[in-house]
Amino acid sequence: MLRFSADEGFWDAACERYWHREPFAFAVDADAAPFDEAGVFAALIAPGDRDPLDWLQVAEGSNPAQLRDYRLGTFKRFGPQSADGDFAGYYDRMAGVSFGFNVHDLGRRNPALAHVADIFDAQLGQHPLSPSPRKWELDTFAGTYPATPFGIHRDNASVFSFCLVGRRSVLLWDEDYFHPGHPDLTRPDPEIIARHAPAATRIDLEPGLGAYWPPSNWHVVLSDGNPFAVAQVSAYFDPADLGR
Repeated sequence: MLRFSADEGFWDAACERYWHREPFAFAVDADAAPFDEAGVFAALIAPGDRDPLDWLQVAEGSNPAQLRDYRLGTFKRFGPQSADGDFAGYYDRMAGVSFGFNVHDLGRRNPALAHVADIFDAQLGQHPLSPSPRKWELDTFAGTYPATPFGIHRDNASVFSFCLVGRRSVLLWDEDYFHPGHPDLTRPDPEIIARHAPAATRIDLEPGLGAYWPPSNWHVVLSDGNPFAVAQVSAYFDPADLGR
């Protein structure tokens, strides 16, 4: 397994074998990690306007199978607060609630993280195997939801995901496995996801591990219902450059 580091060895191996082509798992030493729990939590509780793309979903019941089984929650009520202290305190307060959120622009919310995108852009921003990214995004996903609320999907992005808290699994499918509009897409139904799981590449994440996947991969994230948090660095491409 590759080990994430700032030296050229990681980037050379990752680019030669995987960048813009296929997913892979990697190990992350604490002293080399671009994110840590404290820095991401500080971004979450920072004052200021939220990014328009931020969302927080709360499940209506214990077994959500469709996006409509979730309702939008407010960060003021359900999001991390200074009084929580850290992720552990936050999840203690949220015990018994099935929920999840996605917060963007971590570098603006915590300037100590602003340099992270520059590290990745310097190595990958002009790589010959991919178009030039339209933007780099630092964001975090956290919660207890059993499956991504919007089910199996794909993004216009290459994603490096670093696990900070708990465990979760990423299931990934090749581009030609699904077609846009397939009836099993965008539904968080465990039975539907299980039907396609044998054909997926599965990457299990816990603190000290990370995953990469390119924009061609359909994917969904699963958890056992216990708290998790990841921070991600994503290169977003113009859809036209991806043939979409």
